[in-house]
Amino acid sequence: MTAVAAELLDAGARIDVRDDQGMTSLHLATGRGDLATSRMLVERGAPLELKNAYGGTALDSLTMSSSAWPTTSRRGGGSSGGRGSLWVWFALPSARI
Repeated sequence: MTAVAAELLDAGARIDVRDDQGMTSLHLATGRGDLATSRMLVERGAPLELKNAYGGTALDSLTMSSSAWPTTSRRGGGSSGGRGSLWVWFALPSARI
């Protein structure tokens, strides 16, 4: 997904385009918990303050996404599948690479 989004931006696609619900690409990426695409969009200047039709920003989409929150595996301890890393990346500036 990240490579496709980057290629579209490189070809001149606008980063702030919204769908019929006011969602930007950053809203959609954070809502899916997609760290790589979210990071790429932010680094390329995706607006963080734009609100969708429901009044939510990309950070709001992130906080409502279950795929962005840490989960504990049944085998004990740790996060499963790298989930939770997107929330840490947005919430803790020192965690950004």
